[in-house]
Amino acid sequence: MRKIVFINTSYWAWGELTIAIQFAKRLKRAECLFIVPPSHESRIKRSGFEYRILIPHGKRLNRLTFSEVQSAFGPDLVILSDLLNYAFCDTHYGLTFEDLELFKCSCGGFDLYDLKKTAGKVDTFGFIDRKIKSFDFSYLSLFLQPCPILSPFTNKQTGSVRYSLFEMQKPVRKKEQTDAKNKLGINENQKIVFITNATWQQNHRLYPETIEFISSCYDSIYSSMTNLPQDIQIICVGPRRFFPTNCSKNFSHIESMPEEEFKTFISAADLLVSNNFISTSMVEVALKGIPVLLLQNSYFKFKDRKGWAGGRKAPEPAQVAALEKVYPFRMFPVGWFLFLDPIVTNNPFYSILPHIEIYDNEKITGTILSMLESTYREEFNKRIEHFKKKLVELPEPDEAIEA
Repeated sequence: MRKIVFINTSYWAWGELTIAIQFAKRLKRAECLFIVPPSHESRIKRSGFEYRILIPHGKRLNRLTFSEVQSAFGPDLVILSDLLNYAFCDTHYGLTFEDLELFKCSCGGFDLYDLKKTAGKVDTFGFIDRKIKSFDFSYLSLFLQPCPILSPFTNKQTGSVRYSLFEMQKPVRKKEQTDAKNKLGINENQKIVFITNATWQQNHRLYPETIEFISSCYDSIYSSMTNLPQDIQIICVGPRRFFPTNCSKNFSHIESMPEEEFKTFISAADLLVSNNFISTSMVEVALKGIPVLLLQNSYFKFKDRKGWAGGRKAPEPAQVAALEKVYPFRMFPVGWFLFLDPIVTNNPFYSILPHIEIYDNEKITGTILSMLESTYREEFNKRIEHFKKKLVELPEPDEAIEA
């Protein structure tokens, strides 16, 4: 039985923690321990795994935690669950890659971004973050690359292992969807468009110059949704912050909900609209055969520079005419348009999911209406099921860590 330590260092890296927990639960020949920030204690406690808590700005105490885990637990492998964020760990927890040497075993990490190819082009809130360029891979011997966020078809780097992010998801059939709608008190013939808005997506408040742009994105989403026929129910889950207090009658807003209730809403949904191309929830929904529409922005405007990333030819969106700063994104509101480009353009998974410019209200509304047709869902299911055949061929977690 191997002993594995998972380290998560970012207070907003919920998706990465979920990936690590799911991976750990699928391991049949390993004992696992987690080291997480205080914000994640309740989540890891619910998982049932042994854990330790990192202390913000507590360099000495956090190093002692590493040493204590090495002495008491004796890991055979350490895995960084939020590999990219660990590059900034010295700022929040005083830890560096050198501190991983406190563990007397090999180290690896979950690499959602194919970092050896993409590092150095991390566009964040409209600027390029140069720190990632100095990312030191020498401390890591294993890169676990979850699919379909990364393509199961493309060539992997030395030391990298691609595995399926989830165990095979069964498609949500008509009866399961009807039962979910009945459970929620929704007419089985009513179409439901589901939107998620995570708490971490409010971290743009550290960059006040972006607030007007981000507010305009929410306005555009709301405008696209309210252009839909009133008999289509729109349900948004997450912090309210930017959506109107008095929404239209078919627009419901729920601040938060228990995990089981969230699953019921997903089963009831006819469509998920997401502005995060690498959301684990979005991926899981798509693999269940529920259609997904991705929203992005490829227009930029800052000082004397403006235009479209990727060479798109189109007029400036009317919604940004009065804005001083506009930047491209595929992970709202952080950005990462360029950073995620190699992942999106070379991955057949993303070719199944339509992605539309967030300010193109007419196209968004029209696309949603076509995606709500039953024939669309049938065709979507066929394409997803065909794609999943490749995921089945990937190694299971036990095989991945032994590769």
